[in-house]
Amino acid sequence: MLKIDTKTASEHRHTILHNSRNTLGEINMRYRELLDTQKIKPSDFKQKLANLPESSLLEGYLILEPTHQKVLETVV
Repeated sequence: MLKIDTKTASEHRHTILHNSRNTLGEINMRYRELLDTQKIKPSDFKQKLANLPESSLLEGYLILEPTHQKVLETVV
């Protein structure tokens, strides 16, 4: 996402905001699809993330991907 400041031309602001909203919408849709396919409630997913050890972090981020067994794992 891009940062909008006072130097950003007004005609570009609309495009930047529109693209940002679309990106956030896509992220939200993928998140819901992931939870549906894994049959996990959002609260359970949040708890699973909270229980992961700090050693699972990669530069402060968790990298998640589904496995063939449809179980969420961290990729380090």
